[in-house]
Amino acid sequence: MEVATVVAAKEARVRDRRTTDEVAQRYAAHRLELVRLAVLLTDDRPAADAVVQSAFLRYLRRGDARRDPGAGLADLRVLVVAGGRAAAPPPAGDATAAGRTDPLDPLAGLPAPQREVLVLAGWAGLGTRQAAVVLQTTETAVRDRAARLEESLARVGVTSERAVEMLRRRADAAPAGDLRGSWGDVAAEDARRSARTRRAWRAAAGVVAAMAAVVSVAALAGGRDGAVVPLPAPTTSESGVPAGTEPLSSPALAPGEQPRAAIPWGDVTAGWVVVATSAPPTAVTTTLLLVSPSGTRYALGTAPAAIVVQDVSADGTHVLVAVGSQASEWDVQAGTSRPLGVAYGWKSMRYAGRPDRGYLVLRTDASSAVQIDHWSPDGRVVAEYPLTLPPTAGSPGTPGLVVDPSGRQAVVANRDGVLVSIDLASDAVGVLPLPDGAAGCSPRSSWSTGQVLVACSLGGRRLFVVPLDGSAARPLGDGGLADAWPVSAQAALVRRGDPCSTALSTLNGTGGLSAWAPPPASVDLVPNTVAGGRLYLGGTRCPSDGSRLVAYDLASGQTTELVGEDAGGRTVRQAVVLPPRP
Repeated sequence: MEVATVVAAKEARVRDRRTTDEVAQRYAAHRLELVRLAVLLTDDRPAADAVVQSAFLRYLRRGDARRDPGAGLADLRVLVVAGGRAAAPPPAGDATAAGRTDPLDPLAGLPAPQREVLVLAGWAGLGTRQAAVVLQTTETAVRDRAARLEESLARVGVTSERAVEMLRRRADAAPAGDLRGSWGDVAAEDARRSARTRRAWRAAAGVVAAMAAVVSVAALAGGRDGAVVPLPAPTTSESGVPAGTEPLSSPALAPGEQPRAAIPWGDVTAGWVVVATSAPPTAVTTTLLLVSPSGTRYALGTAPAAIVVQDVSADGTHVLVAVGSQASEWDVQAGTSRPLGVAYGWKSMRYAGRPDRGYLVLRTDASSAVQIDHWSPDGRVVAEYPLTLPPTAGSPGTPGLVVDPSGRQAVVANRDGVLVSIDLASDAVGVLPLPDGAAGCSPRSSWSTGQVLVACSLGGRRLFVVPLDGSAARPLGDGGLADAWPVSAQAALVRRGDPCSTALSTLNGTGGLSAWAPPPASVDLVPNTVAGGRLYLGGTRCPSDGSRLVAYDLASGQTTELVGEDAGGRTVRQAVVLPPRP
């Protein structure tokens, strides 16, 4: 038996080594094609690299590397498409692409399912059956999406041949010589992360065991003389931080930046910004900054891949981030990070009001439908809501989910156009009343405590302020508006056109519109939001946005460059502005 065990272990090591070698060969053979596929799905080269690396690692862990090479490439495409959905950019127009103004970009404004069909069938040359396998759907669904794709392209005068040619040019911009790292580097980094995770889990298991032992002793003691035995203090990991967490890095400071420890937390309020940056622009490593409205920058931490900020707590102390397909919560005030539990195929997440109430996760199921779940802070599913959201929900351009600043309710858009309110304390679901004839309604953002801004189709695209107490909705303007931000009780700043437009107007209390020109210092920047009496421009993740972040004081007219070439030298990828607290 002992000899047989040794032989079996040796054979297992040989199989594992052979499997790893096969993955390395496929990584070398298919990485360029898959990175280009991910680039076309995400419009973000660093994110595409992270998606492909994650796909190969998941492929290795599942043991699929032992299958034939043809099946292996198909499986890798499935994983890349799933990862690309989580990192995909917002559409530049509405769901039908009718609001798009740039006819040279065939992907702008297309819903994700149509874009995926265009990329797989047009650029990759897959047939209907192959595309259905990659998309994990039926051939009928692929044909339906292809038909809707042709309609969307026709609306803006783009032929499918022209669209495919544009895809080829975009894909060719990621040449083989630009690929950094080898499979050995990827596997080594994964091994280091796995080792850290195992240490964290061992430490957490030790805590649980210790607590169980103490509880048992306390129960015995209580049975004898009622004595109370105190629980032990939380243990720490090898790094000196609480078990299950890791310390945030201390990034090198750019000119004018301050360390995380210098943040004046008592002053952090509406208008402070969490910013994802890189330096230089092509760098894979991402640095998060916390920036004050006056332009003081504090370095929070870094990640060895593109960071996408999912949500920030109202006080700025906690940040939900995605690095590739991995989700984490950064406790910025404590200087720690911990991994979060999420479902396979997740797209985005938001805090369920406060960090201690957990988080809401939008995910794509096997049929490409978007679902929403409530997870507890410790990674357990609290509620699976019986709702199916539009396929575009979960992107910055079409969030589909808004949490009221009070933290009591969330609003989501069901796929059939019904606006749904979720009580975050009880997880009860209700329906909010909408204007007669309104269809395809989706929440855009919070308007104020107890009210959300909603976009609907009603003789064209219309905006409404919808109270969460069930009272009547109030229309904003007459139509053609994509976003609006209140600047006073009587006036608002509105965006005309699509969610990535730079065209702004003021809206007065009687519904009148007046053209409004952004400051010259914000040329090529997309308006982000209004908070604390300032208009923020840049960091929207729109394809047309620039690489800076600017704050414009609406009262004084003063413009402050918060991050950019002349403010720290970093390139802005995303900016999340803290809203007013209730």
